Amino acid sequence: MAEAKGRKVTLEDALASIDRLARVQEDFARTQEDLAKDMARTQEDLAKDMARSREDLAKTQKDLAKDMARTQEDLARTQKEERRKAAEERRKTEEHGRKIEAAMAEERRKTEEERRKTEKVMRETARFIKKVTGDYDNRWGDFMENLVRGDLVRLLGERGVAVGAGAAEGPLSAEDEDGNEAAEFDLWAGNEREAVLAEVKTTLRPEDVEGFAEKLGRARAWFPEKVGDRALYGVLAFLRAHGSVRTRAERLGLFLVESPGEGAGLSRVVNSAGFAPRKW
Repeated sequence: MAEAKGRKVTLEDALASIDRLARVQEDFARTQEDLAKDMARTQEDLAKDMARSREDLAKTQKDLAKDMARTQEDLARTQKEERRKAAEERRKTEEHGRKIEAAMAEERRKTEEERRKTEKVMRETARFIKKVTGDYDNRWGDFMENLVRGDLVRLLGERGVAVGAGAAEGPLSAEDEDGNEAAEFDLWAGNEREAVLAEVKTTLRPEDVEGFAEKLGRARAWFPEKVGDRALYGVLAFLRAHGSVRTRAERLGLFLVESPGEGAGLSRVVNSAGFAPRKW
């Protein structure tokens, strides 16, 4: 009796378990169904979101394309304007450069014209001055020669060089083999034993002294009749002397005759005391 009652409980329990299992399966089925619905809704929402995202992306791409197009247009316009401005600036610069070059060319032309005019005036002035001073120097030189000519023999005689009486002669010139003038001395005086050659300068300069000394060294060959074997002395006569030219002339053994240019008889030998003339 007890065993039968025990088996009946077990069956009920089994039936209860089956019932619970059925309910669990139903719950599981409902859960799956709910899950399927949720997944379906999720997929649907995801699809909608993706669609909206694609639409937004398409719109964004479209807007971006428009912005890029506008940017490119703006850039193209800016570049075009910059090129226009650069071309305009280049044109202005070139035009300004041409104006400057034209102005400089005109200035050079004027300067060259002024230079030619100035050179012409200077040449004409130089010719005029040369003519005037040349005429003056020639007249003054002739005057000086005439003054010294009358005093030379007397002055040298006072210094122990007796070359005759009266006035000196001159000018004395020699020619080369082609008939051209090779040398000239302004004055000459002499006798059978001694001879004097002189040059007269308004202003005595160093180059006059050197040139005169060089000519004296060749005078015997140029003037064998006037100099020959005679004792030869050199004389430099002047109105004024440049710098220390007197010292150089004395060292070469040359007589120095200073003439004030005021009249005959006023010239004087100005060599220092103890001067010994050179026999050339």
